Amino acid sequence: MRCTKKLLDELKRVHISLPEVDIDFRYEWHVNLFFLDRRKCLLFTHTTTLYAVFVFGVKKKDIINIADTFWDNLKIHFESDGLDFKAYSGIEVNSEAVVAIKKTNNRHVTGSMNDYRYLIETHYFDLGKTDLWRLVSISQKINRTPMSYINYNFSIDHMRQMLENRN
Repeated sequence: MRCTKKLLDELKRVHISLPEVDIDFRYEWHVNLFFLDRRKCLLFTHTTTLYAVFVFGVKKKDIINIADTFWDNLKIHFESDGLDFKAYSGIEVNSEAVVAIKKTNNRHVTGSMNDYRYLIETHYFDLGKTDLWRLVSISQKINRTPMSYINYNFSIDHMRQMLENRN
C-alpha cells in the first residue's frame, strides 16, 4: 500500500526510504485518508486500473489494522460489482497477510484520487441518510466514471480485464 502523508502520520509510522522493488502491479494500491461529514474515510485506489474502494466512518482500530480493513472492504466491493474476489486474492486472506506500507509515488494516481474524493463528497451529500450499501454504491458510481489516466475508460472495466488476463 502506498499511503499519503496524512495517512502515514495517522499510522504513526516513520517512513524509511526503501529501494524500489518490483511489485506485482495487481497488488499495488494507493490509500488516502480524508474527512467527510466529520468522519474519517479511507480511499483505496488500485494503481493501474484506478478501481476505488471507499470506506466511510473509519475508526482508529480500522487504521491500525489497515490490511484487514482493506481486504474486508475489497471483498464487499468486488461482490457488489460482480468481480471474483478469489481470482484477485489468489488465496484466502487472513490477518497474517503481509502488507508493505510505503509513500505514494505516482502523481497521476494521487490526482485521480483527489478527483474521486470530490465525486464522493458530491454523491455522499446527495444520498442523505447513509447505510453500508449506499456507501458501496458511491464506489460503484466512481468506478463507472471515465478517467483521463486510463484513456477515459471505466476503472471497473480495467479491473475486470486485469482479472480475466491474470494468467
